[in-house]
Amino acid sequence: WRVREILPLFLLGLFIAYLFDPLLDKLQKRGWSRGRAVWLVYMLFFMFFSVVALIVIPVSISQVHNAVANASVYQEKVLDLTATGEEFIKNYEVPKQVLDAITQAKERLRQIVPKIAERLANWLPGAVSSLFLMIILPIIIFYFMNEFDPLRLRALSLVPDDFRDDVVQMSSEVNDMLARYVRGQAVVSLLVAVSV
Repeated sequence: WRVREILPLFLLGLFIAYLFDPLLDKLQKRGWSRGRAVWLVYMLFFMFFSVVALIVIPVSISQVHNAVANASVYQEKVLDLTATGEEFIKNYEVPKQVLDAITQAKERLRQIVPKIAERLANWLPGAVSSLFLMIILPIIIFYFMNEFDPLRLRALSLVPDDFRDDVVQMSSEVNDMLARYVRGQAVVSLLVAVSV
């Protein structure tokens, strides 16, 4: 319970190391030592992660700032659009319940928008502080990439001998399916990035 805030960071690091483990194994089969393979993959991943962070993080922070600063403007635009819709509806015979529902929706909108803006403003400092936790992530990934095979063997040793072969076969099938899924998603992401 006391480590609940950083536990997802370790799970994320373990998952990323799990995704890179097949590549590390292939490099080892070609004669690379585990340490050299880890350093190569780690540096490539770290450079990619740094580039993405430098592009995405400032844009995200700027967009959140703009959303908080212009919350009242967005609210007025939505209310104006709603008023236009009301004028259009009044030209027709619409049940009173529908008009009452629209009025209630407008009142809720006036109450909800400031709360959303306040939550975004409160979320931003927390998000910035979370970035400092993300600095630890590369260290965690590096450790898990180095120690992934011993950890896997240790986990396998906890399985009873009667079920060990089944577990190995099942985990191999899961790994194969997950690898295909990740490759498919990578191809889709690349195609979307190129098309945009």
